[in-house]
Amino acid sequence: MFFSIVRSSFLHLLVVPHRYGISRADCDAFAADSHAKAHAAATAGKVDAEIVTIEGRNKQGESVPHSADEGVRPGTTVETLGKLETLVQLGVCPPLPECPEGVLTAGNASQVKRERSKE
Repeated sequence: MFFSIVRSSFLHLLVVPHRYGISRADCDAFAADSHAKAHAAATAGKVDAEIVTIEGRNKQGESVPHSADEGVRPGTTVETLGKLETLVQLGVCPPLPECPEGVLTAGNASQVKRERSKE
């Protein structure tokens, strides 16, 4: 189920920018602004009531508290985002004739994180 949702989200994110004339530069500018706003809000304590500390494990198996949104990247700029390859260029998503390069990158998309298999 998880992977079908992620797959449909990727395909949706490949089609929507083309349909509405959203460029890679538009996506990167919006993402850079979003990272800056999220960092400013977190630094000012404006989201403290929204964050719940959870216990995780590090690579050594030790318990480690997590109490911050790890998706916010302070200092993210349009220039740094522009250097990232799109998911199409990385071979993660199929190219579409309407938008062969794609616009979605690890820097301008919402993060999806899953546990790696221990095998």
